[in-house]
Amino acid sequence: MYTIEILNNYNNDKFNQLKKIIKKFAIDVFMVQKFNLSNDSYNKKNKYIDNYTKYLSDEEFTFLKKDINERIDFAINSIKSISKDKQDFTYY
Repeated sequence: MYTIEILNNYNNDKFNQLKKIIKKFAIDVFMVQKFNLSNDSYNKKNKYIDNYTKYLSDEEFTFLKKDINERIDFAINSIKSISKDKQDFTYY
């Protein structure tokens, strides 16, 4: 069963879990798009995703790390703005 929570703090275990999800999602999408794996088998996708560091050039790896960090920074800034402005946002 899944639960949905609103995070109002970025220095806790829940946010650390969110960071892991963000990283996994970014890697999955990057690898599937880069190697055109959308129509490939689950096993082939996982082979590329699980070993992404072997398949990426230094430049691609740096780009991916930057993308992940930007996504995490966006989440942190979103939490900060909720706390300051007392606004409600919906995330799907």
